[in-house]
Amino acid sequence: MNQYPHSSTIIITGGFHTAGIADDLKLKKISYVVIAPVVEAQTAQDEAIYLKRMMGIHITGEQIAEGARAFRQKWKCYCQRMERFQRSSYELE
Repeated sequence: MNQYPHSSTIIITGGFHTAGIADDLKLKKISYVVIAPVVEAQTAQDEAIYLKRMMGIHITGEQIAEGARAFRQKWKCYCQRMERFQRSSYELE
């Protein structure tokens, strides 16, 4: 990084590596940003996928598509519930 002082470097890391790298950058007075998702829930399926990845077993494209379909269905149900909730809220006014 010192070779090109006016350039930027992007490091993508995950899990427990983030804190150690952030601490090291902080000690060296190097600016950094940590972007992390908010995970509100974790299913048994999520855990199984994670463990398989850690063992070097990667999911297939079909498994990714299946997960995307399931997510879209859950999102659709959520949106429908929110729509019903909003309509019932207007009726109360």
